[in-house]
Amino acid sequence: MADKYKPLWETAGSVGVWLGPFGFTVDSDGFRELFHAENDRYMRVLGFVGCVFCTPYAVLCFLMLVNPRRFANDGRLRAVDVLCSLAFIALWLFFVLLLVAPPLPLTTRRAQEAAFMKYHGGAAGASEVGVRVWLCRYGFEEVTASGVVVRLPYALMRRPVLSRRFLFMGVRSAGRDSALWNSVGVNWVFRPDWDGSGGFVPRSCLDGAGGARVVRRRVARVVRSGRWRYRRACVWAWLGRLRGSWADRGLALMGPELEWLEQGERLNRERARSAAKTTTPQNAKEAGAVALEVGGAQ
Repeated sequence: MADKYKPLWETAGSVGVWLGPFGFTVDSDGFRELFHAENDRYMRVLGFVGCVFCTPYAVLCFLMLVNPRRFANDGRLRAVDVLCSLAFIALWLFFVLLLVAPPLPLTTRRAQEAAFMKYHGGAAGASEVGVRVWLCRYGFEEVTASGVVVRLPYALMRRPVLSRRFLFMGVRSAGRDSALWNSVGVNWVFRPDWDGSGGFVPRSCLDGAGGARVVRRRVARVVRSGRWRYRRACVWAWLGRLRGSWADRGLALMGPELEWLEQGERLNRERARSAAKTTTPQNAKEAGAVALEVGGAQ
């Protein structure tokens, strides 16, 4: 990452830092791992539901193919019966594959990889992006390659997942995580695309904290606690419609996280103001050339 973001690193990650900072680069292979970590749980849920409903019929189709005399009057199955049975068994095998090892071909996901790189501050068409991350008291913090501070509270995260190289913490989303919700409409397979959000830390960076599994268990406990407080805050916010003072209880429950998020927004605003005041030599050269052209025209 560029040295011009070093002053921002000193202010970021200053509130209750637990682990970090960790600076690393995510390439296309890393994106594939994170993409699987984001989507595998949902695909396994689909596979489990499909196996529950299809297993009895798949067993029946298999028995019909093995012993057709018990299912046909003349002891022979029609071609259409054989094809339907094979198709149903193939469907059952597909659900088993989703449950065991979800296939997620990325040949058609290049747009999502580009969106991931852009979300984390990469240049257009970049195949890798460098980030700097912290695990803080209230959530995950990241300084992207473009210097933007991204803070994600534990209360809005899913249970952390360990992949081969990363500890990944996805952001909860009812529209993406619920198999039932996506089964109602056209999103049963093509659900909303992943925008690249989420927290991730290389497993190699967690050896000094007891190992990736120890950190995952600790983060999982913090996520459960945060989710419980968030649900209580939502209940108090809803009750606040009946009595205004009750809404303050919900704000008190999530007050530290809200203040932590607001601090991140202030850092981004300060960065934007400082970037607007800074003029690089290249910009100064271009501005001088424009001034000469205008002066010559006059």
